[in-house]
Amino acid sequence: MPAPREPHLCHPQLSVDQTSSEQASSPKEQEWAGPEALCPGWLEDEAPDGEVPEDSGDPDCATHAYELLQSALRQEGLPHTLDRSAEPRTGFGPLDMTVCILGSPTTFLPVLLEGGTRCPGAMVLCLSPAWASRVPSETSPGAWSLLLSRGVSFEAGGHSILQTFVPPRRANYVMGTFAAGGPEGGWVGELARDLDCPTGGSVPLARRLEDPLVTRWVLAARASLPVPPTLAFVLGPGGDLPADPVAPGVRLVRLEDPQGQESLVQEEVGAFLGGTAMEPYSQVVVRPAGWRWRGTGARSTHGKEEGAAVAQAVGAQLRGLREEESVLLEALVPTARLPTPPPRSPAPRLPVALRICTLVCRSWGDRPQLCQVACGVGRAEAPVRHGAALPQGLDSSLQQWGVVAPGQRQALATRLQVAAEAAMAALLAAEAELSPQQRGGARARTDLLGVDFLLACVDDALELVALSTNSQRCLETCLLAEAMGRAVGEPPGDLPRLLAEALLHRAQCHLVEGKDILLIGAGGVSKSFVWEAARDYGLRVRKLGATAISRFQSEHCDTHHTPTPPPPRTQRLHRSCARASGGLSAVPVCGGSGTAVVSPPSPTAVTPLWGPQIHLVESDPEHFAAGLVQTFLPYDSREHRRDEEHAERVTELVRARGLRPHACLSYWDDCVVLAALVCQRLGLRGSPPAAVRVAKQKSRTHQHLQRCRQGRPPPAAFAVPCRRLQSHGDVEQAAGAVPFPAVAKLEFGAGGVGVRLVESAGQCHAHAARLWHDLRDDADHPGIGLGWGNAMLLMEYVPGTEHDVDLVVFEGRLLGAWVSDNGPTRLPAFLETAACLPSCLPADRQAQLVRAALQCCLACGLRDGVFNVELKLGPGGPRLLEINPRMGGFYLRDWIREVYGPDLLLAAVLVALGLPPLLPARPLPRVHLAGVMCLGSEHGPALGAGGGLATLRALQSRGLVRLNRLFEETAGAGEYEEPCLSVACGGATRAEACLRLLGLCQALGIDSPRYPVEHFLSHFK
Repeated sequence: MPAPREPHLCHPQLSVDQTSSEQASSPKEQEWAGPEALCPGWLEDEAPDGEVPEDSGDPDCATHAYELLQSALRQEGLPHTLDRSAEPRTGFGPLDMTVCILGSPTTFLPVLLEGGTRCPGAMVLCLSPAWASRVPSETSPGAWSLLLSRGVSFEAGGHSILQTFVPPRRANYVMGTFAAGGPEGGWVGELARDLDCPTGGSVPLARRLEDPLVTRWVLAARASLPVPPTLAFVLGPGGDLPADPVAPGVRLVRLEDPQGQESLVQEEVGAFLGGTAMEPYSQVVVRPAGWRWRGTGARSTHGKEEGAAVAQAVGAQLRGLREEESVLLEALVPTARLPTPPPRSPAPRLPVALRICTLVCRSWGDRPQLCQVACGVGRAEAPVRHGAALPQGLDSSLQQWGVVAPGQRQALATRLQVAAEAAMAALLAAEAELSPQQRGGARARTDLLGVDFLLACVDDALELVALSTNSQRCLETCLLAEAMGRAVGEPPGDLPRLLAEALLHRAQCHLVEGKDILLIGAGGVSKSFVWEAARDYGLRVRKLGATAISRFQSEHCDTHHTPTPPPPRTQRLHRSCARASGGLSAVPVCGGSGTAVVSPPSPTAVTPLWGPQIHLVESDPEHFAAGLVQTFLPYDSREHRRDEEHAERVTELVRARGLRPHACLSYWDDCVVLAALVCQRLGLRGSPPAAVRVAKQKSRTHQHLQRCRQGRPPPAAFAVPCRRLQSHGDVEQAAGAVPFPAVAKLEFGAGGVGVRLVESAGQCHAHAARLWHDLRDDADHPGIGLGWGNAMLLMEYVPGTEHDVDLVVFEGRLLGAWVSDNGPTRLPAFLETAACLPSCLPADRQAQLVRAALQCCLACGLRDGVFNVELKLGPGGPRLLEINPRMGGFYLRDWIREVYGPDLLLAAVLVALGLPPLLPARPLPRVHLAGVMCLGSEHGPALGAGGGLATLRALQSRGLVRLNRLFEETAGAGEYEEPCLSVACGGATRAEACLRLLGLCQALGIDSPRYPVEHFLSHFK
C-alpha cells in the first residue's frame, strides 16, 4: 500500500512482543483454558443439561470436561449430548475416518460441530486418558496406534453422542490442546506422541512455538519478516537453533555459565543499546524466554540510556534459567499513531495499543492459509494480552486507527495475509528439518498456527512487525470473535469450516496409505508428476538408487533437466500415454498381442512406511515407471477392440501374483474401458463398463443423450446432432442429416488431433480420405484412440466459447466442479491454443455448464469417478462436445491444485476406494492462471536453440511460471501435430496473469504473427 507520508509520532510505551506478556493464571483459571477463559462469565456453576456419563475412573478429568462440554453446547443453543455408552458401537473398518480431538472440550467445539456436519460421525472428542490406549503400530515400526474405546462423536445438526467403541476405534488423525505446561497437556501429549497417523501438533512443537527466541529467528531469517531488535543470551548449546544463527535484527550470544561472564554481558548489552538497530527506540525490555516462562510476567522495562541497570537485569534473569533457556533484551516497539478523525466528544483521547492476531492453517497441498484475523485494543502503557479484551475486526480497527481509505485498509489486509502465511511456511520448513524425536513423532506437524503482529511506524510508513507465535491462543481469540459476530446477526464465518476441512482432509489422505492400487496404463512424460504425488500421499514406490533417480530425472522431469529421448517405440507410447489425463499409476495394462510377461519383484525394492502399494499394468516392458512401482505387469493391450479378452487376462495376472487391490483405475484415455472391465471382474468400485463405453465413443454419447428426454431440461437438450463415418458412403448419408458447417473428427480421438471444420460434403470427403490414409492404427500416432479403430464422426458445428468442466462425482452426487476457459482455436483446426482458470464467466453461466456436464454424465451412467467434460457455451446455453470418463488431461490437474487446492488425482483414488472425497465447500481461487500451448513446429527453434526452454525452467524454479511438459519431442506432424508444452503465468487478477504471459511470450518469441498469443488471450475478459 502507499505509505502515509504525514509526519506522526510513535508512542514509546508499547512493546512489540511485550504485548504478549500475560500474568500467571491461577490453576483454576488455567484449567480448560478454552474460549471461556477469555470471558470468565462463560464459566458458571450450573448443573449441566446433558446426561452425566458414568464414572470412567477419572471423575476429576472426564466428568468435569463433560460438564463443560454441555455448558458450551447450551451456550450455542444446541441439544445436550446423548449418552449411548451402554450400547457399544461396532463395525468400524479400515476405510472409516476418525479425527480424534484430545483435551479441552471447548477449544475445538466449533470445529467439531462443523466437522460433524461435513462428515457425520468422523469427529470424536476424547476427554480423558482413560478413553484411549496406545498399541504398537502394525505398519510403522517404532510408532504407536491410538485406539479409542470411548468418545463423543459429532453428527449433522449439532448433535453429539457419547459412545463406546467395541473393538476400539483407530484414529487416523489426531489434534489436541498441546499447550506447553497446560493442565491437560501431560496426558494429551503422551497419547499423541510417536503415532503412526498424522498428528496436528505435539507438546515439543508447541514448546518451540512458545519460545520467542526460536520463532523470532525463524520469522526473521526464513520468512524475512520484521521483528523487534533483539539480543539473546542462551545457556548451553541452544539445540533448537542452528550453530551460527544469523537473522536480521536478532543477535545470539551463547553462554556456558553466566557466572564470571559479567563483562561479556555488559559489553554485548552496551553494543546493542548503542547500535543502529536501536536508534528509533527509547526503551527496552528484559525477560526470560522459553515455553516455561510463558505468561509469568517476569520482565522489566528500562530506558535505553540505563545501560548499567539493563546489564544488571540481564544478569539477574540469567541466574534463574535452566539450560537451553534464554534471556532476551529487546526493543519496545511502539504501535503506530496515525492522524485520526475528529473525536465525537471534546474529552482527551488516551493513547491505545493494537495487537493483530492471525490464525493460519496448513491447508490443501500443505499450503498455509490465513483463516481469520482478530484484533485486541488496550491502553498503551499496558501490554495487550490475549483474553484481556474482547476481540474486534481488522477493518474496523484500522478505521479507528485512522486508516480511512478503503484501498489502504485492503492493502494492509493483503500484506497481513502474505506475512502470516509466510510465517507459517517458514516454521513448517524449519520443522521439516527436525528429527522425529524433536517433533514428538515422525507424523507430527503443526497444522494450526497463531501469529501475532504489531502495526508499527517505520520512517513514516506503516510496518507489520511479527511479535510471536503460539499453538492455541490465537485459535481461542478468533473463535471468540466468530461467536460474537453470530450473536449480532453476522453470517457464519469461514473459520470453523476451513479448520474442519483441513483436519478431515489430512485424515482422508491417511486412509489412502496402506492400500493396494491397480493402475491401468502408466502414461508418459506428462504423467511424471504421478510418481512424485504417489510418494507425497504415501503410495508405495520403489526407492531407487542415486543413479536410477538421476537417470529418471534427466529423462523425464522438466524443471531442472533436459530430457533425453527414449527409444522410438517408447517415445510413441509416451506420447500415447500423455494423451490421458494426468494421474496415479498403479497397475497399467496395455495390450495388442494379448501376451503377458510378469516381471519378478526386484530384490532392491524398498517400500517406505505408511504407503499403499502401486501395481502397474503397462504395454511397454521398458517403461520408466517399471522401476517405480511395487509390482510391474507388462501386458500388451493396445488393440482395445479386444478389451473383454484383455480384462480376463489382466484379472488372471493379478490373481496369479496374489494381489488383492483395494482399487483399480486408469488416467489414460485409451485404457478407461479396460479399467472398468477389470474393476467389474475384481468386484471393485467403478463406473459400469457399459457407461464408460457410451462416454468413450463420441457419436454413441450424443445419440444416447438424444434419447434421454426426462428432466428440466432433459439431457437431450445438450446433445449435438452427429453421424458415425466409416466409409465415404457414410459421408453422403451424414451430409443429409448434419448441417454445414460441421466438425469432422475421430470417433475415439483425443487431444484435438484430426479435428477439422468442414463447410461442405466435399471437404468432409477430402479430410476423411487423408485421415483414413494417414492414421490407420496405434502405431501411426499412439495415444489418440487408434487402438479402437479410425472411424470418424460428423457433428454439427456449435458456436460459442469452449470450456472444460472437471467433476468429482460419488454415488451420483456432485462433490466438486471446476470450470476453465479455452481461447479461440486456429480454424479450421481445433487444437487448443490458450486457457485460463478460474473461468471468466459469471457464476450463473458457470452453473449452467456444471449442471449440463453433471446431467450428461449421469445420463450416460457415470455415477462414480472424476470426469472431464468439454462443452460449448452459446447464447442458448451449454452444448456438449464430449465426455472424457477420466481425470482432465494436459495441465488441468496441476492448475486446479494450484488455484483451488484439491488434487483430482487424490480424489480419483478416494472414489475408487469407495470414499467420498472431502472438497472445499466454498472454494475460492488463490491465484488466477493464464496459459498458452506451444507447438514444436512453431516454437521449436525459440525454445531449443534460442534458449527459451532453459529460461522457462529458470523462471519456474523461482515460481514465476508454471510449465507442463506434454511430450518429450514434437508430437505428430502437419495437421496431426499436438502441443508439446503448456506455459502459464499467475497473477492476483486475470488481467495481470494475461499481461505477464503476453510479455513473456513476446520476449521468448512464442508470440508471432503466425501464432498470435494476444488474440488467443483476448477472450479472457
